[in-house]
Amino acid sequence: MTATRKPTPECRYWLYDPEGDGVTYYSTKEERDAEAQRTVDAYIDTFGDGWSDEVEFIAAGELTHFAQVTHKQMSDGTPWEEGMTRRGNYTLEPLKGTIMDTAELVERLRAMASDSIGNTAADEIEDLRALLAAVVEELDQDQSPGHNHQTPGVWDRGNRELAGEPCEWCATWAKVRAASMGPKA
Repeated sequence: MTATRKPTPECRYWLYDPEGDGVTYYSTKEERDAEAQRTVDAYIDTFGDGWSDEVEFIAAGELTHFAQVTHKQMSDGTPWEEGMTRRGNYTLEPLKGTIMDTAELVERLRAMASDSIGNTAADEIEDLRALLAAVVEELDQDQSPGHNHQTPGVWDRGNRELAGEPCEWCATWAKVRAASMGPKA
């Protein structure tokens, strides 16, 4: 069993025991759930026919976001202030393998747009490329999200008048994937 007191992307499943170790993180749901059952059983064994109010505070869940540095900047060797040679903002970012909802994506786009005031065009392009890369990595699929054509990017026979035609949304997704990888060599 892999358990730790510190959250990591590998140990994202947590269990809170108010009378035990506080919060512990596990690498799988199964490990967490087995420990949760052992924890509840320990309360039952300890209190027998009685009841411990603390057992109602045992909780379990899954981490979906970690604080990550965004808009990282390094100085050209001249510190900005008090010896600071790097700076950036911190935001909660989704862990890889979790689904980012549309509202969150829209908010990230808006934040990038408002943060880009005063940036050069190259900075804005790089910010957009980083955002596209995050979306592509998050969704991690060749065809556009929600599409599953038998021939990638081409409508199946069951789509009547569209059968055999290129899927425009999949073509757009292919362009997004390509743009997220940076300029062509």
